[in-house]
Amino acid sequence: METSFVELPVLGSDRLIPVFAASRLADLEYDIDHGELPVVAYPINVLFGRVVRDEIWPRLDGLTLRPKAETALTLAALQLASTGVAVAWVPETLAFQPVRTRDEGAGRWHSRPDPGRPRHHPSSHPQE
Repeated sequence: METSFVELPVLGSDRLIPVFAASRLADLEYDIDHGELPVVAYPINVLFGRVVRDEIWPRLDGLTLRPKAETALTLAALQLASTGVAVAWVPETLAFQPVRTRDEGAGRWHSRPDPGRPRHHPSSHPQE
């Protein structure tokens, strides 16, 4: 396709971040300690599927990725992560408000802005 005929406006930038249910971090840490990472996968024929497969998962050296669910919908991936099914990589702007709200409240969500292994940081979550 001739790119001079297509206008490509930049609407903003975002990055994918891993999210997971804070209430299930012990289970996640157990899996990671045993070399496995449960993940929510995106289909390869969607943009996030290609990005996660090509850019994020290769950075997870030493872990066997275990897809627990697959969805093309980021809101569904976020919901699956919030219930502790698996780690999901979602746009930071999508996750930011729930993460902020939950961290100030019950500590239900956990996120780390680094696309590497999700880890719990006790200082960033209220004590229950």
